[in-house]
Amino acid sequence: MHDLARALESAALREDLVRERSERRFRALVERSADIVMVVDSDHVVRFVSPAGPRLLHRNESEIVGRS
Repeated sequence: MHDLARALESAALREDLVRERSERRFRALVERSADIVMVVDSDHVVRFVSPAGPRLLHRNESEIVGRS
């Protein structure tokens, strides 16, 4: 049973590392993109805008995020 617990813990740690690496790559891609990337919720409210958004829209981030 001890080996099973160790194997499950090891697998969980590997999954966490893979997820973290993937998130870092995605974040770098979004932050460096020349395109606007937005996250909009089901109520059509902007929850995130990439750095290109305010620059290309000639707005402050606060004028975009939180608005529909």
